Amino acid sequence: MFLLILLGLIGIAGIHRFRLGKFGTGVMYLMTLGFVFTGKLNGLLTDEKVVFKHNKFVASSADTNV
Repeated sequence: MFLLILLGLIGIAGIHRFRLGKFGTGVMYLMTLGFVFTGKLNGLLTDEKVVFKHNKFVASSADTNV
């Protein structure tokens, strides 16, 4: 995840959103250069919460498959 954030800072805005399954915002970030960098700042501040939510979803779906 850290590597994806670094790629976003270098210029591949939105790539980390695709990894989390957030395709809509990923496309928006790519098309608008990360909302002209405000999206990158927002991503740095909120990604921990988004990742936790995604991991919780993945863990709960793994429990039902056992």
